[in-house]
Amino acid sequence: MRIREHQREIRHKWSELGLVMAIHLAGILQSFAISGPVALVALMIFTAVLNLFIGSASAKWGLLAPIVVPAFFLLGIEAEAVQGAYRVADSSTNIITPLMPYFPLVLAYGLKYESTLSVGRLLTIMLPYALALFLIWGSLLAIWYGMGWPLGPSVSN
Repeated sequence: MRIREHQREIRHKWSELGLVMAIHLAGILQSFAISGPVALVALMIFTAVLNLFIGSASAKWGLLAPIVVPAFFLLGIEAEAVQGAYRVADSSTNIITPLMPYFPLVLAYGLKYESTLSVGRLLTIMLPYALALFLIWGSLLAIWYGMGWPLGPSVSN
């Protein structure tokens, strides 16, 4: 009994800031008459840029999910599509973020084959691959979503 009372106490102390921000974001997107696919592309671009500053995928998702999932739900976009757009942007730009935990390892292996390789040179080499992956995976997601195919098990669009 004491645990439930403590949980109720804690719940009352939460700010619900994520929900407030989600409602405001949905309002902004609706006021600009932004469609679902355009909103997903904007989320992908935002996530790709954010990936340069926050290396951890789970930290980024923990920061974004409480805001974008409810906001996009209010626009009629399923959580699966939001997470798909997030994963496309996050995974395709991992190689160009110096904050990625494996970036020093990639640099060390690159130095094995090119002794003058630097961080800037590695980023320059990998940028076309990151952009290509972003565009190809983004296109595949758009086709999949546009065709109305389910984005996960037991999910219907």
